[in-house]
Amino acid sequence: MHKKILLFGATGYTGKLTAKALVKLGLEPLLVGRNSSKLRALAEELGGLEIAEACVEDVSSLSRLINPGDILITTVGPFTRYGETALQAAIEKSAHYLDSTGEPGFIRKVFEQYGPQAEKKSITLLTAMGYDYVPGNCAAAAALNMNKNATRVDVGYFVSGGGFAASQGTQASVVQAMLEPGVFYRQGRLIEKMADAKVKRFTLAGKTRPATSVPGSEHITLPHSFPALKEVNTYLGWFGNVSYLMPLFSSLHALLFKIPAYFGLLDKYAQKLNRSEGKGPSHSARQDCDTEVQAIAYNSAGQALSEATLIGANPYEFTSNMLAITALEGFENGFQETGAQGPVAALGYEKLVSACEKAGLTLTQKSYSS
Repeated sequence: MHKKILLFGATGYTGKLTAKALVKLGLEPLLVGRNSSKLRALAEELGGLEIAEACVEDVSSLSRLINPGDILITTVGPFTRYGETALQAAIEKSAHYLDSTGEPGFIRKVFEQYGPQAEKKSITLLTAMGYDYVPGNCAAAAALNMNKNATRVDVGYFVSGGGFAASQGTQASVVQAMLEPGVFYRQGRLIEKMADAKVKRFTLAGKTRPATSVPGSEHITLPHSFPALKEVNTYLGWFGNVSYLMPLFSSLHALLFKIPAYFGLLDKYAQKLNRSEGKGPSHSARQDCDTEVQAIAYNSAGQALSEATLIGANPYEFTSNMLAITALEGFENGFQETGAQGPVAALGYEKLVSACEKAGLTLTQKSYSS
């Protein structure tokens, strides 16, 4: 039986962009979702692709469509609520798995709970294979590869242009992520925290920009590929000078989180946002917002050794293209390591850089060491 690529959540905002990216690469994915009429319309738009219905509350409705060796891409979020259906189906049928999540709690679950199961099945789980958090992994790897003495890496995520407009799915995922603590890699180990008070200033194109500390997949994935690392920091710079106030907001959130009523209100709001209609930034809005990600490597004395910067495609365009390019690589050549893996381990450094460039980003590197 021939292996295939399945796209679960094909009619959602990111799903549609990913379907188009797959077709652009010459692939014919099986479009999977809950609404057959929307699936048929998208399939016809893309040249007559096959479709199948599956329900996010029913693992068997998805697993019946999968065969060993298939590639399952899922864009169905918020992943903390809905993501395990695709994970369980992929593992049950020994299929490789990719997702578009940016939710730290879910990423951690993929590695800690499902990674060992995938290892036994000799399949690869690739979580957060989009703007969250592939550019940071790639830029960090580029900076770390320039100097083997690095023990710390800082990664900053920014956007340029008219500002970042979030899809309904992204908004739901952001609120969902607030319901769980994040993990950070400090002093050679993962630690769990509800908030982190760090703010860092990055310099891009001659302009200094602040960013606030956030959890990310880099804390889990990079130490595996770069064992000398003792500290990983990931920063988000979408908010400009408001970043300086974010530690205060985060500390207040951590304090209020201890109050059951506060958690209940957030959870209720998250459930309301979950009823997404697949809406997001228009094509013109996406063209007015680009990705900027920078990584800086340091030695144990805190001296900056090297930096790497990725600039280019809109975050949503990058996510859909990266998912498609990675699926094609897995479909044709497989992945370098099994189990739950980060982009560097699964693709290898050279292929990861090439994939990011094909997905619309340009890499520049700078060394500070003699």
